[in-house]
Amino acid sequence: GDVMSVMSEEGSVYGDESVSAGDWSPVGGDPMRDLLARPPDPPPQAPAHAEVQLRYLLQVLLEAGCLEWSVVIAMVLRDALAVLRVVNLARSPDVPGQVISRLTQGLRDAHHFTNME
Repeated sequence: GDVMSVMSEEGSVYGDESVSAGDWSPVGGDPMRDLLARPPDPPPQAPAHAEVQLRYLLQVLLEAGCLEWSVVIAMVLRDALAVLRVVNLARSPDVPGQVISRLTQGLRDAHHFTNME
């Protein structure tokens, strides 16, 4: 038979006993409970080259003093240490108050957003 066909020649339209007989039968238990009992899937990982590019962008933004965009990239990377680096850089006396205000508000908004669900 064709490798790409939907059904194999051994299977039938009504199912094949050798292929996961318990998966689709309602007798096996409550499917919703079984689904909820499963551990959550790990968060999806970005391709390695994308993470490298984002980390490079983060470094460039940090060196340029773009703290607001730096914290956005750090959150996309889910890198708590990078967020901490941005916060520590924001404590510098040469960072304008407006930047600190926007950075603080952005972090508050992100925190509020994550707690909505």
